[in-house]
Amino acid sequence: MAAPGRVGVIADDTLQGHLLAGAIKGQGYQVVVNTDPEHLEDRWLAADALDLWVVDLSREDRWQRFLDGLLENAAAPLLFCDGQAPARTADHYPRWERRLMTKLVGYIGAPGLEENLATVPQTPLAAPIPEPREFRALAGDTTAQRVWVLGASLGGPAAVKQFLDCLPEHLPVAFVLAQHIDGGFLDTLCQVLRRDSPFHCQVAGDG
Repeated sequence: MAAPGRVGVIADDTLQGHLLAGAIKGQGYQVVVNTDPEHLEDRWLAADALDLWVVDLSREDRWQRFLDGLLENAAAPLLFCDGQAPARTADHYPRWERRLMTKLVGYIGAPGLEENLATVPQTPLAAPIPEPREFRALAGDTTAQRVWVLGASLGGPAAVKQFLDCLPEHLPVAFVLAQHIDGGFLDTLCQVLRRDSPFHCQVAGDG
C-alpha cells in the first residue's frame, strides 16, 4: 500500500491555510505541516521531508525574500495557489476542490489509500452499547423506519466499523454510507463492515 503524498501548506492567512489543509486531507493526502512563512522551520525544506509544498500568500510582495529562499532551498516541488479558497458550503467549492485535486495529482500522483482494509481489526474494538428501552419492543420488527447517513473520508473505514460494531443488534434503522474510497475497494469494504456486525451490508446500485 502506497503512503499518501506528504504535503506542506504555507499560507499567510490562517483561515486560508486551514481551508487548504482540510481540502488536501479530504482528498486522501497527508498534511505534514501547516504554517505561515514566519514560522516555517528549515528542517521541513530538507530532502525526503515532504513530497510537495502548497503555497498561498495573499501579499507576495511582503514575502518576496521568503519566496526567494523557498525557491532556492525547498527540496520538494512548489504548487502556488491562485485565489482565496471558498467555504465548504459555497456553491463553487466542488469545482475549486476538483481543480486543486487535479493539480495535486499532476505533481505527486493520486493519494494512497490511508486505510488498508485487510488490517482493520478482526474483532469489535469495544463492547456494544446497551439497547435503548425504546427499541426493545421493536426487537422482532426488522423493518427500517429511519434512514441515517454516514459520511467518511479515506481514513474512515476503521471508525465506521467500530461505530457499527458497538450498536445494538435491533435498531429500526438503515444506514447509507458515503465513503471516500476507490471503487475497486467497495466489495472488500462491505466484507469488513459485515464482519462482527449484525448489519447486512451491500454496495448500493441504481434503483
